[in-house]
Amino acid sequence: MTFTFKKYNLYFSPLRESMSKQSLFRLFIFIVIISSSSCNNDPLKINKSEYNEPLIRVNKYLIEKDDEIIRNYANRHNLDINVNGSGLYYEISHTGTGDSIKSGMTVSLKYKLLLIDGTVCYNSDSTGLKTFTIGRGEVENGLDMGLQMMRIGDKAKLILPPHLAFGILGDGKKIPARAIIIYNLEIVETKI
Repeated sequence: MTFTFKKYNLYFSPLRESMSKQSLFRLFIFIVIISSSSCNNDPLKINKSEYNEPLIRVNKYLIEKDDEIIRNYANRHNLDINVNGSGLYYEISHTGTGDSIKSGMTVSLKYKLLLIDGTVCYNSDSTGLKTFTIGRGEVENGLDMGLQMMRIGDKAKLILPPHLAFGILGDGKKIPARAIIIYNLEIVETKI
């Protein structure tokens, strides 16, 4: 059995057959003229306030919606919750007797990290204690901020809106984009 294939040049062969060199040259000149006439050497001028205004409105709206969701959660679960100026919600359920947590201290926590719908994402029972240094950006801003309001031995619930948690991207694993997260935690130990 023998197969034969027709030799065929795929590189613009239909175009070459139907157009002469002169026609191709004219097309090329036309494209160059159109391209160069549409160029404007003046840089695009954007008024920053016109650009920023819609972004500011959207961010305010998202923060208000997150605030509403968190307050509804707190009401449904009868939480005696406080909020700081950055939007971090917290409830200290047990006050420890140790020193206050300060920037530069290394802390170890027992914790459970949940989404606001109750889905458990991470916890120290399966991953071990979470250990990090306060104030070095090693964890979410809201967790870092919340711990600096606590002392050794405290047990607390921290509710972090997206801008204090994993933001618009999530963590790329278990925490989705723009997620409100909840930390149930206990400070086990600190080192200076």
